[in-house]
Amino acid sequence: RKGGVGKCTVSPSTGQPLAGALLPTATALCPSPGTYTADLLATRGNGTLGHWYTDFTVVNAPPSLTITAPTNDQYVDLGVPVMVSAQVADPDAEAVACKVNWGTDSYWYAGTLVAGVCTAQHAYSVASRYPVSVTVTDTSGLMSGISQVVSVGKLDQVISVSVEPPPYAPKLT
Repeated sequence: RKGGVGKCTVSPSTGQPLAGALLPTATALCPSPGTYTADLLATRGNGTLGHWYTDFTVVNAPPSLTITAPTNDQYVDLGVPVMVSAQVADPDAEAVACKVNWGTDSYWYAGTLVAGVCTAQHAYSVASRYPVSVTVTDTSGLMSGISQVVSVGKLDQVISVSVEPPPYAPKLT
């Protein structure tokens, strides 16, 4: 990015062959609006044919999203509400909406968004491991998503471990 920090993720990230009259294309996903420089290299099997730089401008970037709770693989007692909390920001200052999927069905539930934090809660009725997924979409339709896993168990589960030395254990003096 010119005049700032940031790299775009380019897909495909490897060279593309020319196919007849069609020129190869690539897609760049950039972290924020601004002007970026693309480094273009044309090669043939025996060497470089040309090297060019071109600037391009990103006018909209997807919102960012970071889940702050629950932590990944957090244990939650069965029937106790799990609270999801995610930091949300849009580099273009567009309005955003957040949704949560609790891993129990394919439905996305609207989260509550206040001061850049998306929150929602859910109580599980079956013990298991569930992916908790959060998405945020800006008014231009650009989206980001992230998931964490919660482990849900029963309140009365007790695990006991008994450790005994093996019969051939050396005698310590």
